[in-house]
Formats: sequence, structure tokens, C-alpha cells
Amino acid sequence: MFIFRALFVVLLAALLLPLVPVKSDAEEAKPLAVYAELYGMLRATTSDLLAFCDREPDVCVRASTYVDGLQLRAAHLTGEIHDWLEARLAERETAG
Repeated sequence: MFIFRALFVVLLAALLLPLVPVKSDAEEAKPLAVYAELYGMLRATTSDLLAFCDREPDVCVRASTYVDGLQLRAAHLTGEIHDWLEARLAERETAG
């Protein structure tokens, strides 16, 4: 679910960017209709991505299980690193 949340945040940020006309070499600024169409396409893509778990629930369940396992592994590794660093700092304090 983290991946989907991150993707949602990125797409939301892209949707909220201001619509600034881009000037080409010899042309005037492109009409805002092009940007409105792009905005509509981004909204449709976002809604399609957000509905993915409704269409494919088994994929989302498996992905969620996988991500949960990765989070547990990361938590375990950070605990191991924390313990190792504390041991090294304790050695320095007793030696110094």
C-alpha cells in the first residue's frame, strides 16, 4: 500500500502544479485548452490507478503482504544496526 500512497502523492502534486503556457521558438504561447486536456488526462489516469485495487484485489493483497514483510525486515535490520552502534559507542566510552 505504501507504493500506491506514494504514487498518489506524486500524481496529486503533478495535478496541483500551475498551468503555465510554454512558448515554442516562433510561436506564441500554446492555448490553455492543451493544458486543460492534459489535466483531464492526468485526472483520468489518477482515478484509474486508484481504482486498481477494486479491479484486482488479489494483486493488492499480495503486494500488501510483500510490503508488510519488507517493513518487518527493515525494522529488524534497523534494530540490529542500532544495537551494533550502541555496542561500538559503549566500547569507545570504556576505551577512551
